[in-house]
Amino acid sequence: MNRATATALTVLALTALAPPASATPTEARFDGPRSAEDVHCVAEAVFTLDPGISLQPSSGRLIGKEGPLDCDGVIDGRAVTGRGTWAETLRYGLRALPSCANPAGDAEGTWTATLPTADGPLTLTDSGVRYEYGPLQGGGVLGGTVDGQRHYGRFQVVPLEGDCVSAPITRVLVRCEEWIVARRGR
Repeated sequence: MNRATATALTVLALTALAPPASATPTEARFDGPRSAEDVHCVAEAVFTLDPGISLQPSSGRLIGKEGPLDCDGVIDGRAVTGRGTWAETLRYGLRALPSCANPAGDAEGTWTATLPTADGPLTLTDSGVRYEYGPLQGGGVLGGTVDGQRHYGRFQVVPLEGDCVSAPITRVLVRCEEWIVARRGR
């Protein structure tokens, strides 16, 4: 069995041990776009978890490099003309400390995106963004929702390094489906 398969099986097994969603401190809920004007985007990036998720409940930071961001639409009166980038930094485990046995929790952080337009790059920053996550949320085995002033949506998390048995999960791939609020101040 390869490492990716072992990690996926570990996450599935630990998810089965987690309490039902109604017993978790957060319940990620996503009902789709809030407005027909909001701009649909998909994104993914690899992040480092410090100190990582292990059998011991803990809080920490999610740190990452920029990843691709694909959006179609008009934001603040400017048409997006191609692939952009996004990044975020956040603190996880604010109200509840996640662990491999109960990977549910919440986080808060800052999201930044840069998108190409005919008028030059459009940079968006969203501070104080709230995240809620847990097993079987966000459309995947582990995921959740994101809710900010400028963007909102759902995400899935795929462990890349660590397996919760011999080492904490310290690197993850995050896939997002989100919407950017088309007009600031709406």
